[in-house]
Amino acid sequence: MALTADEILGMTRHDAMSRFAMDGEKQISALIKHWHPDICDHAKSHEVFRHLLSLRKNLRGIDAISRRVLTTDDGRKLGISPLYTLQADQGEIIVNRNTLATIFPQTFQRLAVREVEVLKSFTFAGAEMERQMAASLPELLRVETLTDASTVVIVRKDPKDVLLADLLRKKGPMPDKHAAWLCSGLMNIAAWLSYAGIMHGAISAEHMLINPERHTVTLVAGWGFATRIGTRPAALPGRTLDLVPRLSHREELAQSVVDRELVRQVMRDALGDPHGTNGNVSSLPEPIAAWINLPPAEDAVADYAGWQNALETGWGPRRFAKYPVSAREIYENT
Repeated sequence: MALTADEILGMTRHDAMSRFAMDGEKQISALIKHWHPDICDHAKSHEVFRHLLSLRKNLRGIDAISRRVLTTDDGRKLGISPLYTLQADQGEIIVNRNTLATIFPQTFQRLAVREVEVLKSFTFAGAEMERQMAASLPELLRVETLTDASTVVIVRKDPKDVLLADLLRKKGPMPDKHAAWLCSGLMNIAAWLSYAGIMHGAISAEHMLINPERHTVTLVAGWGFATRIGTRPAALPGRTLDLVPRLSHREELAQSVVDRELVRQVMRDALGDPHGTNGNVSSLPEPIAAWINLPPAEDAVADYAGWQNALETGWGPRRFAKYPVSAREIYENT
């Protein structure tokens, strides 16, 4: 969508760094060309042109310390303006305004290859299932090999999305009923994973985006660990092996129930009760606390139905409750 004159004039340096997360200088240069007074006859073209020049200067100068430039193996430059970065088992995760990037170091290239393979091979029963899952699964935008032989995998991110790990880091535990829609979103994903014959194996706060405004959950990263159900996992995060130690056994094969065990752990993490022992989980209505702490049902659809039943029994009919948290609040001055 094209930016209006007033939108551009109201844009701060921080806004520009966030909005133009990839190739920011190139995008601003294109706007400068579009709004040049010799070409554009808009009444505010002179004002907009000068403001864009100032924004570009800031991106090149003072704000350059907050930007990074990745160089591809063929010499191209990828400018990014991270909102936050963190280290995960597979490499560095970079949260930008419109994208999320994972940089796999050279030693983890097999995970990078697997991540791309899985992102390109999602299957659905039909167009309706694909539509329903669109907000829950990542959209691959680009893959680049960098000069140090690492690989960057870039997926789309809504500007209002927040990495769950960042939300918990900045705001602490989620309120109970907001953790509930988080779990509903994850269980929907877990049911689809079972249908698709995949064990994700790395469901965690570091690998998911949530949208506080729309109550959506996207399992955005960690797909390099995904394994076909019934086959032996090639690699798994340490967190998963700690939670499901049986997967360390050579003869243990991938099962869909593992993802639902990981969902329950995410719930405990989101509630600020990672071991289910400090009272946050036990203070929930009994059907919900029991569902979180008891082992999953073997069948994914039955397990999801059990969660929905626990929700209705514990809190009654579902109601949309506004979650007063924004991406801007989470990522400003972090």
